[in-house]
This record gives sequence, structure tokens and C-alpha cells, in this order.
Amino acid sequence: MQLLNVLWAYILVFLLADTPFFEALAIVPIAIVGGLNPLLVLIIALVGNLLTVYLVIVFINKIKSWRERKKEKKKKVNVQKGHNLFGKNMDFLILLSLVRFLLEVI
Repeated sequence: MQLLNVLWAYILVFLLADTPFFEALAIVPIAIVGGLNPLLVLIIALVGNLLTVYLVIVFINKIKSWRERKKEKKKKVNVQKGHNLFGKNMDFLILLSLVRFLLEVI
């Protein structure tokens, strides 16, 4: 049962490492203070953080085509009011994620 609790703690570190507001900068210190192995926590948090960046890079074309289809659909309905959630800011969000990743690696 103790092994299951420790494994669950490391899984939470992995999942929360790239969750907004619980990024690796907050999760790593909390996990270390919680008694987890610092080196293992750093490695798991880094992998969790990299996974999201990797997925964005891999699926960027699908995300862009989805945005275009959504934009065309809104034009047909003629209800376009400002930018949607991602709008022109999508490239900025990707750049921000990459900069955050680079800062964490350094």
C-alpha cells in the first residue's frame, strides 16, 4: 500500500507539472517538501512539462486547420464577434510555452 501511495504521488507530479497555475516551478518544491526524491521529481516534472510542448509541436497543423474550419463556420453564420479563445494569440501561446520550457531547462 505504501508503494501505491508513493507511485500515486509521482504520477501527480507528472500530471501537474504542465498544468497552468501548477507548473513545474511550483510542483517541484511542493513535491520535495512532501518528501519525494528531488532528482526523480525533477526528471518526472521535466518529462511531464515536455510532453505537452511535444504534443503541441506534433499536432500544430491539426490545431491550425481546426481553427480555420471554426473561423469559416463563424463567417458563414456571420456571428463573428472579436477573436475566439485562440485567435491570433495561438502563436504567442506556443512561443510562451517554448520560452517557459527553455527557462526551466536552464
